[in-house]
Amino acid sequence: MARLYIIRHCESEGNACRRTYSQVEAPVTRKGFRQNEMLRRRFSGMHIDGIYSSDCYRAVMTVEPIAKEHGMQVKLRMTLREASTGIWETNAWGNIIIDYPEETEAWSNTPWAQKCPGIIDFKNLADMMTLGVRRIAKEVGPDGVALCVSHSCAIKASFCRWLGKPVTEMNNLGHCENTGVNCIDVDEEGNISVVFMNDDTHLPDELKRGWSGIAGSSVNMAVYPVETDAHVDDLVRCMKNEKSEAGEPFDEEAFRTETLARLKKYPGDIALGYLEGVLTGYVELGHDINVPHDTGILRHVYMMPDFQRTHFAEQFFAYASNKFRYMDLDYLVMPAKGSDDEMSVIDRFIFAPDYALPEYVVTPLHTPPLTQPVLA
Repeated sequence: MARLYIIRHCESEGNACRRTYSQVEAPVTRKGFRQNEMLRRRFSGMHIDGIYSSDCYRAVMTVEPIAKEHGMQVKLRMTLREASTGIWETNAWGNIIIDYPEETEAWSNTPWAQKCPGIIDFKNLADMMTLGVRRIAKEVGPDGVALCVSHSCAIKASFCRWLGKPVTEMNNLGHCENTGVNCIDVDEEGNISVVFMNDDTHLPDELKRGWSGIAGSSVNMAVYPVETDAHVDDLVRCMKNEKSEAGEPFDEEAFRTETLARLKKYPGDIALGYLEGVLTGYVELGHDINVPHDTGILRHVYMMPDFQRTHFAEQFFAYASNKFRYMDLDYLVMPAKGSDDEMSVIDRFIFAPDYALPEYVVTPLHTPPLTQPVLA
């Protein structure tokens, strides 16, 4: 029988920032690259006949170190793709929960019964991946070994099928960490037997996720651009706290006037975060004539006291990166020095010194193109 290791991709921006980047490309995080190294060590020295991946950057990067070590090419297969999240793509889970309460309840509790437009049926998802792994098993031969990188929902739906369970059992199959390993055997007739699931023993605890649930509302921050009077009032609350912490005076009337004028000129320049209705802080974008025209500036992040040093600032990063992508920008810069929360953003994502502008650090907004052919 052919043995296939079904691996979930490493952590990328969507995972870290709680956004629905299912079919959308986004960069791998620093944590994701560390996970990839742990995965490489796990498979080092093992005989491998083929390495396969969905046609997604985060998936390909997951096994790129293994492919290099074995002198092999990663083969792209569309049958290993993730489920589409339809009209939710690129949105923050916190906003989706508020805007689509019935649909997100179904996503979390009954993912096999989707209601959101554009979401793939999970039965069809399992059909597609089953076809894919059978083809891969034939390619590597009856005694072959293959690594196959896929995605969370695709893996869960497929393992329901392979275990002979109804898709309604998806939520009972446990959680597969980023770079978690599952294993199946496929015989020459295409029969699939499950060897093990959700093995993350290669990962130290600090490289595992820090929350639970598919889209648990306790970790998903809703982010809104400042547009209403109520938003301005909440922004004033944030600013009062920030100025008080710094021991600086605060002129509320002047701040309101300046902010309204700024947002009239630059809509969306400031956004607020809310966790289950509680104000978490704000993010401010910036403008600098010295910064290249293809680059956006994440000027500042402030978290309210209860949310400082909790990594929620990283969800504000996604507000900025997503907005800049829709503006067709290629890079994002941040001040090189900042608060603990701002430095946690820089540490989570792949920033580098900007040698032309040393006061900033820079990160690309887009992933490199994949050059391999994509097959079914």
